Amino acid sequence: MPSVVEKMLWKVKKQTRHDLGRTRFIELVQDWKEEYHQKINNALREMGCSLDWSREAFTMDDKFSAAVTDVFVRLYEEGIIYRANRLVNWDSTLMTALSNLEVDNMELTGRTLLDVPGYERKVEFGVMVHFKYPIEDSTEYLEVATTRPETILGDTGIAVHPDDARYTQLVGKYAIHPFIRGRRIPIVADTYVDPEFGTGAVKITPAHDPNDFVLGMTHNLDFINILTDDGLINENGGCYVGQKRFDVRYSIQEDLRRQGLYVDKKDNPMTVPLSERTRDIVEPIMKPQWWVKMSSLAEDAVKAVHDGQIKIKPESAEKSFLNWMANLNDWCISRQLWWGHQCPVYQVHFKGQEEGNQASENRWFAGKTEEEGLAVDRILTLAVKFNADEDTAFAKAREAWPDKEFELAVRDSDGRKMSKSLGNVIDPLDVIHGIELQDLHDKLLMGNLAPTEVKKATAYQKAAFPQGIPECGTDALHFSLIAYTTGGGDINFDVKVIHAYRRFCNKIWNASKYVLGKLESVNVFVPAKQRALTGKESLAELWALHKMNSAVREVSQALEQREFMKSANLVYAFWYFHLCDVFIENSKALIQEGSEAQINSALQTLYTALEVALVLSHPFLPFISEELWQRLPRRPADETKSISVAKYPEWEAQFENPEAEVAYDIILGCSKGIRSLMAEYAPKEAEAEIIIQAYDAASYEILSEEKSSIRSLSGKGAMKIAIFSPDHARPAGCVAFPVSSVVSVFIHVKGRVDLDEEISKATKKLDKASAAVQKQRRLVSDPAYVEKVAVATQDADRKKLTDLESEANGFRITIEQFKKLKLE
Repeated sequence: MPSVVEKMLWKVKKQTRHDLGRTRFIELVQDWKEEYHQKINNALREMGCSLDWSREAFTMDDKFSAAVTDVFVRLYEEGIIYRANRLVNWDSTLMTALSNLEVDNMELTGRTLLDVPGYERKVEFGVMVHFKYPIEDSTEYLEVATTRPETILGDTGIAVHPDDARYTQLVGKYAIHPFIRGRRIPIVADTYVDPEFGTGAVKITPAHDPNDFVLGMTHNLDFINILTDDGLINENGGCYVGQKRFDVRYSIQEDLRRQGLYVDKKDNPMTVPLSERTRDIVEPIMKPQWWVKMSSLAEDAVKAVHDGQIKIKPESAEKSFLNWMANLNDWCISRQLWWGHQCPVYQVHFKGQEEGNQASENRWFAGKTEEEGLAVDRILTLAVKFNADEDTAFAKAREAWPDKEFELAVRDSDGRKMSKSLGNVIDPLDVIHGIELQDLHDKLLMGNLAPTEVKKATAYQKAAFPQGIPECGTDALHFSLIAYTTGGGDINFDVKVIHAYRRFCNKIWNASKYVLGKLESVNVFVPAKQRALTGKESLAELWALHKMNSAVREVSQALEQREFMKSANLVYAFWYFHLCDVFIENSKALIQEGSEAQINSALQTLYTALEVALVLSHPFLPFISEELWQRLPRRPADETKSISVAKYPEWEAQFENPEAEVAYDIILGCSKGIRSLMAEYAPKEAEAEIIIQAYDAASYEILSEEKSSIRSLSGKGAMKIAIFSPDHARPAGCVAFPVSSVVSVFIHVKGRVDLDEEISKATKKLDKASAAVQKQRRLVSDPAYVEKVAVATQDADRKKLTDLESEANGFRITIEQFKKLKLE
């Protein structure tokens, strides 16, 4: 928030926070907070967030500030929070330290020009500059290399490997700094150096590099900071003092050339650290800051995972978590920001002594107030004055849960992390309501992006949303985000996926309107007092209620296990593949052709299935489910006012009917076979001849009783359907679609198709399908795939493999059938 306000301040008034002063700037941030607070609240409500708004709180409220202060003091007293002068991640734009979590690492493969805040021209990265240091009292030179030439000004050592014979004679000698008069640079031996990398000699800048920091401590080298807080070269930079650090990057290379010390420059893959908020290049700088010891905290966290007190999901993320804990550094919590919880620590200065000459780094005391700080250290009798530390603390806490779900980063459709500073953040309200491309561009101009970033963001918008963003609605956005949570990798946010879920919402709306229309068509439809079987249900109804019951059980289990993608997919599957595509279609025949008792039973089952589906969907689709549920007639004595407080569906033993599922799956298999054969071989003019042959008595009975259901589910093509018994001869002149081991569907084709042409077509399809099978097998058999990919994704990929194998086998059967037909 402060960075947004500061950017706005500069854009509008060309002022910085320092121009305003701390008090006025904080007032400005508070004004901004008040202005946008309600806008943010309204957006959350419009997005369907179901929250207890009476418990709304602001992180800077007095009670939270008091809690942060109390925790800080306790951790300081326990020695967990301490002060140290160490390397920190420094943002020169904000002039504050950052935690590792606030730094984005950009991978470069070679020379790359990047925009940096405060620079008119792009800055070169991804290159290794080689140059020579002259050896003191010698004509020799020692070649080293760096990706950050400006840091030469902070070099205080050169390291070589102790076993590297090329440099043995130089260890213990000194190199002469080419730009800082009088600075002698010791040459030391250290096994850290890789003699095979580069020249085998490494320049050491202890105050500006984490690895060099360790080398500097080991060899007692000088730590010389060369940067001011705002990224300029300070008084330790010789003739470059006052210049911007990346301007010096170029001028130093020219000066090396003039002195004959420049060697060359080569492409070099590297990682560039960027501030998450400002996109400035993060600089390692020595700063006295407040730190949290992480070792004991990490040990407790690791133990809790090993002991099973904390379960990490997905399981594949546990290894990443443990590796992260094993390499955890102490956490810098100081922030040089004016907006935030001020560190409750005070520095003691003794009267009569100059503040800069009393080694006062050790005179820090923590307390909720100055008086408490004094009392804790028992120095009340001393004549002292207190300076409150102006640092604010990075305070962020999460509720502890025994089951931890790894958070995913939301990225744009190109895989880049969404960031306000990149201009690729998608406003959820724009997805809900839709927005024209030009309006997207205009919003960029109204923001605080630099002109170069506006240009990049505009290009991204043109590529990602050439027609703007279509209106998708809240529920489609809500459902998409849940369905994206694989528990594995990050989310690549694609509006086309959301728009597809809008069509899903349309299907729910149309299906519900159909059911409501059928209920209203009855003179007075009264739902049964409770969900229960009457014994009059058809096979289709028993199947639908069984599938409904299974969906209830599986969705509830998935939610309890925090498998949110799985739960969303289960809701989608029940609506789409079971309720809409099957039972509602089948119900048309039941209602049109059934007796009064059969019609009433079908309507009661439609009501029950829709009622349960809407309540089951409510956590995923809050608005459309509420709207449609309100239109449903209530069961007698049910006075529930809102779907949001309706009892969530529970599995009921009475609806469990695996026998009905097996029997009805035969019907579905037959209708699928008919549609497939009709699409491929149905005559254009004449009526298609469909024959369904059962190979056992039970299947023959089911098929005979459900002939109208088969016709209802088989599409709109003209056809006549015959059911053959097990003892009937195999139909001649037909192509078969094997439904199962006990049923096959046939369509008469002899004399209507070119058999050789059909064999050729099927062979080409088989070749394509076989290639797809091999590709999918390689994917799921890769050891790395099993280790890294989420379980839900693995299940989906294995199902895809099974489907591909089935498809390929179907083409083989088709080829054999046509070959046999040629012989008839």
